[in-house]
Order: sequence, then C-alpha cells, then structure tokens
Amino acid sequence: MRLDAILTYRGAEGLFQDLMDRYMMRAPLSGVQPKVLVPEAVTADEMAPPAPKAAALTPDLIVKSGLEELPGLAINEFVCMSIARASGMPGPDFYLSDDRQIFVIRRFDRNEVGAPLGFEDMAVGAGCI
Repeated sequence: MRLDAILTYRGAEGLFQDLMDRYMMRAPLSGVQPKVLVPEAVTADEMAPPAPKAAALTPDLIVKSGLEELPGLAINEFVCMSIARASGMPGPDFYLSDDRQIFVIRRFDRNEVGAPLGFEDMAVGAGCI
C-alpha cells in the first residue's frame, strides 16, 4: 500500500483492520501494541495481495493504531519519536496520519540489502521482560 494512501485515509479502524487481515501472517512483530508490517507499494495498485515471505526485498512500513483499546497510541508514538529526533538520536522516517489515528514508521531492522540488523527492545534491555 502506498504511504500517502495510509496517511490520508479516513476511518483508521477500517483501514487498520483491513491491513491486519491482509498482512498479519506476513511477518511477526514483537510488542504488545497493535501493529502490522505492510509492504510499501510505489504503484497505483495499492491493494494487491500480500507477497509471499520469500519475495524480493521491498520497502516495508510498520503501521500502528491503538484504535479504541489504546486511544492516543499513534500520537504518543509520533511525539516520542519526534523528541528522540530533536535530541539528535538517529532513526527511521516516521509519520502520523492526517486523522492522527495511525502511526507509520519505516522498517528499521534491515540494512539497504535486506540483511538483518541487531537491535534490542528497550524493555528487554532494561530487564523489564
């Protein structure tokens, strides 16, 4: 799906549920917040069926929405990432949808040729999990 289509979509609940239905089994994402890994389309064919896991490397977007269970999740993620960026921390590109219900961040655990990068979840690093 194209990034601009996600960011300008009206009705985050319907879009997020559709993305979950289409891509949930594509790749696991850790954490307790609702999120899904969506291949970023660059053509007008936005709702093509998900590619198999072994498909050629495509840019991926991590799409999060708290919906009714976690209201404000998207805004909170956007503010936290904005503070980190303003403090000089490097990080991936991230976006907040026009209706402030969906947070999108570019996948950050792969290098430019798709090889995995090592990283640690903050909760694990702090001994919380």
